[in-house]
Amino acid sequence: MQKTVLSSISQPELWRMVLMAGQKALDVALYPPLARDEMLWCRFPYEECTLRTLEDTVYGNPELLAEYKSVSCVVDYTPAVLLPPEVTAEQAAGFYNATLDETSDEPVRLYDCAGSVTVAVRQPRDVEDFLLRTFFRIDIRSAVANRIGYFLKITAGGTAVYAPVEDGRVKIVVVTEGSLRFANDFAVRSEADAAYYILWAMKELALDFSSTPVWAGSVGRADTELHRILAQYIPRTGPLPMPSLRYRCSRSTLGAPYDLLIHPLCE
Repeated sequence: MQKTVLSSISQPELWRMVLMAGQKALDVALYPPLARDEMLWCRFPYEECTLRTLEDTVYGNPELLAEYKSVSCVVDYTPAVLLPPEVTAEQAAGFYNATLDETSDEPVRLYDCAGSVTVAVRQPRDVEDFLLRTFFRIDIRSAVANRIGYFLKITAGGTAVYAPVEDGRVKIVVVTEGSLRFANDFAVRSEADAAYYILWAMKELALDFSSTPVWAGSVGRADTELHRILAQYIPRTGPLPMPSLRYRCSRSTLGAPYDLLIHPLCE
């Protein structure tokens, strides 16, 4: 068991916990009851997100099992498929299998993104059963759905490209005239790779490089190789927009995954 910043909480029943199950780590955020307090964040790395690694992580860190005010899990380790908002769960499972060339009969969860699109996500039944029996009334969400919904909201009818770059992935969301135009993520080995995928997506969508704003990388950092490359082609580029946080933040807070920073704004 490792001692973490999460162990410093004296009244967990006042705090909200969010687990984010990613491909290479379980990220955990605790959101404070008062705006003057800071969000706490901790990362528990693993080789692969499986039932065994999640069990070992949760049971090996008792602070995760405290009686929190609420518990949510954001799923970010399984593929997400974007579908029209009118699809049924049964139809979605068929589309999911066809898109990913799977034959599973396990159900998919559907998440609405402001009526613009439905996000279908499937995670192994044993993992979901573990979460449901371990955490009372846990709320399970999709990181992709949260991300799309948030970017649609803050674009407010306009056009923009958003591209968080974290953990070897660039997660691109394109909004044009207030509607979702594109959403996908790609494995990258460098910031140059991330810049390539951003520029490729814009070219494929025939976006105007001279007028379309591109917000990429992470919060607050505009001096990276990624931005230097993008600035050669795009006049309006900068770091990801700072969320309207409901809690105090510091350099440590801003180091958390962007999906955890925006989570309270997606509820």
